[in-house]
Amino acid sequence: MPSMEDLCLGCMKEKGGKAVCPHCGYEETEQKAPALALRTLLQKRYLVGKLLSSNGAATSYLGWDESSMSPVVIREFFPTTLAQRDGDGLTLKVLAGCEGPFQDGLDEFLKLSRILGRMRNQPAVVPVYDIFEINGTAYNVSGWEEGVHLDQWLPKHGGHLSWDEARALLMPVLYAVEAFHSMGALHLGICPQNLVVTQNGRMQLAGFHINQVHIARSDLTPVFYPGYTALEQMKPDQDIGPWSDVYGLGATLFTMLTGYIPKDAVARQEDEKLLIPSSVAASIPQQVAAAMAKAMRLDSAHRTKTVEQMRKELSVSPNVTGVLQEMEREEKTQATQVIDSPKAATPAVSPSSPSRKEKEQKKWIIALGISSGLLFVLCVVLMIVLFAQGDKGADVSREVSSEASSMVSSEVSSQDPALNHITPTMVGREYEDLMEQNPWSYVEIELAGEVFDDSVPEGTIAKQEPEPDTPIETGETVKVYLSKGPYMRKVPNVRGKSAVEAILELTKEGFSCQVVEQSSDTVPDGQVIQTDPPSKEEMEYGSEVFVYVSDYNPPASSKSSSSRASSSRSSQSELNPSGEGGSFWDSLFGSNESSSR
Repeated sequence: MPSMEDLCLGCMKEKGGKAVCPHCGYEETEQKAPALALRTLLQKRYLVGKLLSSNGAATSYLGWDESSMSPVVIREFFPTTLAQRDGDGLTLKVLAGCEGPFQDGLDEFLKLSRILGRMRNQPAVVPVYDIFEINGTAYNVSGWEEGVHLDQWLPKHGGHLSWDEARALLMPVLYAVEAFHSMGALHLGICPQNLVVTQNGRMQLAGFHINQVHIARSDLTPVFYPGYTALEQMKPDQDIGPWSDVYGLGATLFTMLTGYIPKDAVARQEDEKLLIPSSVAASIPQQVAAAMAKAMRLDSAHRTKTVEQMRKELSVSPNVTGVLQEMEREEKTQATQVIDSPKAATPAVSPSSPSRKEKEQKKWIIALGISSGLLFVLCVVLMIVLFAQGDKGADVSREVSSEASSMVSSEVSSQDPALNHITPTMVGREYEDLMEQNPWSYVEIELAGEVFDDSVPEGTIAKQEPEPDTPIETGETVKVYLSKGPYMRKVPNVRGKSAVEAILELTKEGFSCQVVEQSSDTVPDGQVIQTDPPSKEEMEYGSEVFVYVSDYNPPASSKSSSSRASSSRSSQSELNPSGEGGSFWDSLFGSNESSSR
C-alpha cells in the first residue's frame, strides 16, 4: 500500500522520498487558483492531484482513490463564465444573474455522467464510476489508464496508417459512439486530441463534456478543434446532431490515413476540397475515400447522417459515382401510415335458467346457516380461554415490553448522549434517490464502492456500514456499497442483432465487448454472426466477449474481370468534372504533393 505522503501527485506513483518524482519528473508546488489545492480530499475518498485540463466548462484533475488504491480522473463542473471559486478554496459561487444557465449546465453534466456510467464496460470509452454533488457543484470520477493521445501517437508510428491499421483502431470507437448516440447524447469534440491509444493497443474516446462548450450559441466559452469541428457547431443558427460527430470521425480518419490535419471547416467554405499528396491517396481504397468525403461534407443536409451509415459505407464497396451523386441529393422523408386496429368483439353472456338459479340459492342459504352456527361456538370457546389467561398474559407482555425498552434505552442513551439515533435501512434503495433527497438529516451518506450481490437488484444499495438498526451518532457517515449483481453471468444471445444492440445488451450484463468484423456472404452487414464465448455460457463479471459482426460481401458476380475493369474506368472518368481523365482523388479531394503536415 503506497504512502499518501510519498505519493507523486503527477503520476500517482511512489517518489521514494524524493522531492522530484523519478518516474515523471513532477515536483509538487502550489496549484494555481482557481484550481483545487493539491491533496484536497473529496468525499473522504478522492485525493486531488495535478491539474490536467480546464476548458471553461469543467476542470479535470489526476486523482487517487483511497478506497480502491488506484489512480483516477476527477472532473469538476466549473463554468468559469458563470461561477467563481469562493474564499474557502472549495465552494463554487454562482455569479449574479447566471443561476439559470449554471443549473442547466449542471443538469446536463449529471446526465452525461450517468450515461457514461452505463457504458463502464465499453472498452472504447473511458467510463465514469462515481458521481457526487458537493461544494455547490458536481463531480464525476473515471478510471485512469496510461496511454498516448492519437495526435502524439501517430508521429511515432510512421505518421499515418494503412486502412487496415486505421480500421482496427477506429471501428470499436464507431460502435461506441453509435451506442452513445442511442442514449440521446452527443460528443461534439471527436478529434485525435480526445482519442487515447492505450498500452494494450486499443483506442479509447475521451474528452466528454457538456454540449454547450462545443457550440457557438452558449453562455460558456466555446472550445473548437480546428480541422475537426463541424461548421454548424461554429454557427449560432444551425442545428447540431449525430451528423456533427460524423464530421469529427471523418476528419479524424482523414488524419489517420494521411497524417495531415484537414483544412478548417470555415476555411473550406471557399473550396470544399481537401488537398493531400497523391502518393498517400493511392493507398486508400476508393470506397473509404468516398465514405470519408461524404462524412466531411460542410453542409450537414448533404452529409452522412448517422455513425451507423458511415460505418456501413466504410465497410461496403459502393459504386463511387453513385456515392458522389448521393452527396448532392437531400434525403427523402417517408410518410408513415397509422393503421387503426379493429375493435375487439364483446363476448356474449348466456344467462342461467331460472330453475337452476333457484336451486343454487337454496344450497347457499343452507351452507351459510351451518357456517354461522360453527362460528358462534368457536367465539364462545375463545372468550372463555382469553378470560382465564388474561392476567397472566398481561403480566408477561408488560415484562417483555419493559425489558426491551430498557435494553434500547441503555444501548442508545446510557453510554453517550450523542447516540440518539438508529442507523436507517438503506439496503435495496437507489443511491441517486438518496443523494437527491436524504430522508435522514442526522446522517451523511457516502458511496464507498461496489460489491457482488444477487439478493438486491443491480445498481441498488447492497451493503451499508454501520449495519441497519444499530446506534449512530448525529452527523456520522453511513458508507453504502452498490450491487454489481451476481459474479457469474450467462452470455446473452445477440446473434442477428445490430452491433450496437449487442454492445448495449452485453455491457448491461457486465461484460466487456470487443467488436471484430468478419466477412460473410449470408449475414446482413452490421449484424452479429456469433460471440466468443457463445451464448448461455457462464462467465465472470467483466469478462471480455468478442462480438463478430458481419462485413457483408455478396457472392462474386459472373462478370469477367475485363468487364469490371472497364466499369471502373468508366466510373472514374465520370468523377472528374473536367472530363479529362483525372484520378478519383483529384475529383473528390484534389491532390497536392507540397501539402504540409
